[in-house]
Amino acid sequence: MSRPTVFVIMALGPAQQGIYDAVIKPTFNEDLGWTCQRIDELPGAGNLVRQMVELIAAATLVVADLTLLRPEVLYELGIAHALGNNVLTLIRKGEDIPFDLGSYRTIEYEDNAAGARRLTRDLTVAVQALPQWGAKPTNPVQDFLPPERHIGAPVNATPLPATPADQEALHEFAYKKELAAKIRQRLHYVHIAQIQSPDPSLSIEADELDRRLRELRDEIARLG
Repeated sequence: MSRPTVFVIMALGPAQQGIYDAVIKPTFNEDLGWTCQRIDELPGAGNLVRQMVELIAAATLVVADLTLLRPEVLYELGIAHALGNNVLTLIRKGEDIPFDLGSYRTIEYEDNAAGARRLTRDLTVAVQALPQWGAKPTNPVQDFLPPERHIGAPVNATPLPATPADQEALHEFAYKKELAAKIRQRLHYVHIAQIQSPDPSLSIEADELDRRLRELRDEIARLG
């Protein structure tokens, strides 16, 4: 029988590597007998965004560590919520939980030996209770949209015919969305490379990609 899988979303880098290596990964892989996956550990090549979406969709559970509140973490958490997967959120004690998530239970942990032991216990208890709390995923998408608007629900609305101007705007919207996705993918690669090398040029490239991504988001918002 295949092992359950957990996909871990968290800030990549030295600041959070210790809690992953010492607590999260061994708790799932060794104590609970699950398969723990994180995007930077995948072998081979391929589109990272595609792999990330596929792994989130297929995972038995998604663990999202909100510590440092990195944009890519919140983006991936949003995908998990939209897909209706079971999500367990964590955050280092003392950091602010985003307002949108404040009404949902988040496990707080301390980054020390005693905190590691408590986090191991809290993760274990939460996973053991998954059949109860995971029977009906709870998140803003599932809680506040009617079921017919959830992903996978049949769509009955008949679209209005598009005018040439509408079609042009849609093409521009789709192009900019695709370009933004490529920039996000490149930015993810750069963040991973920064973990492995202190090269200053990587920071310059990351800043430029982040600037262009913000511009595209504004343009996409205007088109939308």
